[in-house]
Amino acid sequence: MPEDDLYLLRTDIYALDYEKQRRLFQSFRTCVYRDLYFLLGEHALAEDVLQESFMKAIKNGPKLRHDSNLTAWSRQVGRNTAYDFMRKNKKYRQMVDIEDVTYYN
Repeated sequence: MPEDDLYLLRTDIYALDYEKQRRLFQSFRTCVYRDLYFLLGEHALAEDVLQESFMKAIKNGPKLRHDSNLTAWSRQVGRNTAYDFMRKNKKYRQMVDIEDVTYYN
């Protein structure tokens, strides 16, 4: 199961070799991407928020208690990052592209 590599979030990611860093990111992506895509509805936005939430996770991961559920915590970090993104960009949500507007007489 790819989520087994999430325990690496508790370590210093910069001390890990390339292969372990790659496995950690792939595990994080497997765990979080589906929620982000469901919330944002767009692949590119989900990927951007995924990267931002991964950066938050590797920054705060070593501070976690050892009895915490890393899968649930990772998904919550991703969802909270998506909510922050949507709050920041709320003013652009109602904008419509001029080519999408059709005028009928």
